[in-house]
Amino acid sequence: CNGISRPLNDSEIINVNIHDGGYDHFDHPIYAGGDNVLVEGSRFHHWTGYGIQLRTPGYPSSNWVIRNNISYDNDASGIVLVTGGNHLVYNNLIYGNNGGILMFAASHKIYNNTIVNNNKNGAGAGIYINSGDASTVEIKNNINYGNNGGAILVDTTGTPIQSHNLTSDPRVINPSAFDFHLRSDSPAINAGMTIPEVPCDFDGNKRPAGSAYDIGAYEYGSSPGGKCGGSGGREGGITPSPSPSGISFTASPSSITSSGTSQL
Repeated sequence: CNGISRPLNDSEIINVNIHDGGYDHFDHPIYAGGDNVLVEGSRFHHWTGYGIQLRTPGYPSSNWVIRNNISYDNDASGIVLVTGGNHLVYNNLIYGNNGGILMFAASHKIYNNTIVNNNKNGAGAGIYINSGDASTVEIKNNINYGNNGGAILVDTTGTPIQSHNLTSDPRVINPSAFDFHLRSDSPAINAGMTIPEVPCDFDGNKRPAGSAYDIGAYEYGSSPGGKCGGSGGREGGITPSPSPSGISFTASPSSITSSGTSQL
């Protein structure tokens, strides 16, 4: 029983909460392929499989943008990129899964994510590349900490392009309460590189706030500006709390129920 499972082309999945579903590791909130898809401002959690699995047999995928989402407490990795290439993954909070981001290498860009404590049911890596040419993958400005399987694990040929990633304690506000905003003494502040594809942070506030980009999904001390709408705007994320927002999907062994308005 998957949540959204069909070929998608030129589609948007925005502001959904897909949770508590699946029989086994083959069931996921999103199990889909297609081209030119946006996944934004959504929550994927408490599934027996991956949080998001970008894969549909027979439908190679390209040009997905996965941004400003929360994927947590899933029994497998938070985000999985299996098919296609040229996917952009940024400003996501990924925690408490059995692994952070798993990918088959194909020109993916992994920017400004907060990937922490993905140790459910074992020792998952923060970022794991297990197929393809890893040299086509860019991994920049990510907080990648507390994942017992390692920060970046490459089990294939090539070496990914890595820059300005933080693998030590990022000193966030309250990790036990899932508040990953940066403290004033965080080593992530002003320690990132400028990435034009990421003009805003998870809250929808502009980057940079200081002398340089911050590392991770949040920009310390930032406010709305430019194309960034601010807290919950179109380039903004959602509050990492149990309360759902937008469309909510609840899966049981026999059915899936939903409420809200779809933009598919």
